[in-house]
Amino acid sequence: MTCRNSETMKYSLASIKEQTFAPEYVLVIDDGSTDKIKIILHEMKKEWESLYIITNPDLGYDNGRMVKNWNAAIKMSRVSGLTKTDYHMIAMDNTIYPKYYAQKIISYMDANPRFAIVSGSYTEYTSMLPLWTGRFIRNSFFEVTCWSGYYPEQMGYESAVLYEASRCGYSQRVLDDIKFENIGPLGETEKLHEFGASMRTLGFHPLFVFAKFLKYFKTGRIGCRRGSVYMLYYYLNYQPKFDGYERMYNQNLRRHIRSHQIRSLKDVFYRRLRISPGIRYALQFNGFHWLLHFVYSRKVAKHNTLLFQGKTYRYFDTDRTWYNERAVEIPIVMEMVRKYEGTNILEIGNVLSNYFNFDHDIVDKYEISKGVINEDVVDFESEKRYDLIISISTLEHVGWDEKPRDDMKIPRAIENLKTLTSPGGSIIITIPLGYNSNLDKLLKDGIIQFSKQYHLIRASKGNEWKETSWKEVQNSEYDTSMRNANALLIGIIT
Repeated sequence: MTCRNSETMKYSLASIKEQTFAPEYVLVIDDGSTDKIKIILHEMKKEWESLYIITNPDLGYDNGRMVKNWNAAIKMSRVSGLTKTDYHMIAMDNTIYPKYYAQKIISYMDANPRFAIVSGSYTEYTSMLPLWTGRFIRNSFFEVTCWSGYYPEQMGYESAVLYEASRCGYSQRVLDDIKFENIGPLGETEKLHEFGASMRTLGFHPLFVFAKFLKYFKTGRIGCRRGSVYMLYYYLNYQPKFDGYERMYNQNLRRHIRSHQIRSLKDVFYRRLRISPGIRYALQFNGFHWLLHFVYSRKVAKHNTLLFQGKTYRYFDTDRTWYNERAVEIPIVMEMVRKYEGTNILEIGNVLSNYFNFDHDIVDKYEISKGVINEDVVDFESEKRYDLIISISTLEHVGWDEKPRDDMKIPRAIENLKTLTSPGGSIIITIPLGYNSNLDKLLKDGIIQFSKQYHLIRASKGNEWKETSWKEVQNSEYDTSMRNANALLIGIIT
C-alpha cells in the first residue's frame, strides 16, 4: 500500500488486518506525507509486528512514483528475507475490504490455477478487468513476466500486467459478488493524460481506442463525458518516447495487445450482428471451401444420416455444428438422454443447454451461466446419485488446458464420476482424439478403460462420419486436414 496525506489509510489498514486470511506481512510506503500519517503508522506498528513501513521524503505528488513505491516494497521483502508468498495484493489508502475479501479470492485462485490476476469490485462500479486496487496477483506468474518479478515503471503499468498475463497464457477475472468500499476518489481527472497516452505506449489499436471513447462518452465513465474527449485527445497527441516513464512498451507486448484487441472487436461485431461461430467460419476462405462440400454432401448427395451401432442418426446440423464433431456427438448422446428422461442426469461441461432445454445438473469449472455449478470435476461432490452422467468433448481439457498440467487428472475425474453414479447408472463420454496427446497415450496404454468403446472418423470434407475401429483412429490428428476433430471416441461406463 502506498499513501500520501490520506488519513483514510488507517481504515484501509484496519480492514486488511482483520481479514479472515491474515496477510503474512503488509508493506506501507509513506510517500512524503506532511500530515499525521507518520504518527498513525508508527502507532499501528506497535501493535502489528508484520507491518513494515517505508518512508519517502516529500517530493510533491507524482503519479509515476506509485509504481516505483510498489517495486521498492517488493525489493524490501526480498532483501529482508520475508516469507515468500503465493500471492500479493495491491491495496490503496482509500478502500475498505470486507473481512472475507482475501479468503474468497485466494480460495478461488487456489482452485483455478489458470487465473493470474483476480479482484473484487467496489459497490458503485462494475469492471470487466481486475481493478488496480484490491487486485491479487499470482507470484508464480509475476516472477516470470518480462519484468522478472517487478512492475514496469512506465505509464499504463496497471494494464500492462493484465496483458502480460494474457500473453503468458493466463486469465484474469473480477469476482462481482465480492465488494469492497471506496472511501475516496478513484481515477481522478489528473490521470486522464496518462490514460490516453498510455494507450499509445501499450500499442492499443486505433479502432479499439475509438470504441472505448464511444463507450465512455455514452456512459459518462472516467469522470465525465469531457474526460472521454481528453482521453482521445491525449492518445492522438502522444509523441512516442524511448526512455523514461513515458517510453513505449516492448514490441512483443504491443503486438500481443493489438492482436488481442482485434479479436475482441471481431467478437463484439459478431455478437452484435448475432453471427454464430459457424457462419464466421463460412465467411473465411477455407471455411467457404468446406461449406461448399457440406452443401453438396447434404443437399445434393443427400448424405444426411450416420449409421452407428446398427442405428441411423440424423446429423445435428446447425449454424454452430455443420463443420464440427457436434453434428454426430449430440444426436448419439441425446438418444441416451431421452432414455433416462425423468431421472437424475449430470452433464460435465455446459454443452447441451446451448441446444436443448431439459432438467439436469451441469458442472463446468469456468463457464459462468445460470444453473451451472462452477466446480472442478475432480472435486465435485453431491448427495444426489445420477442415473446418467454425460460429458461431450470436455474431459480432454481437464489437466491439459490448465497450469500446471496434470497428466493423471482425467483418470481421477473419471473415478470421481463413478462415485456419483447410482447403481445401474451409466456414464457416456465423447473424446476428440488428437487434441490431448497425454489422454491419447492413457487410452493406448489401457490406463483409461470403458465398459464399451466405439469410434467414429470423419469421412469427407462435407462433415460426413462413419463408425470404424480403434486401430484406424488411435493416431488421429486434431484440427489438421479438416477443422476440429477428425476422429472421436465414445466411451460408456456401466
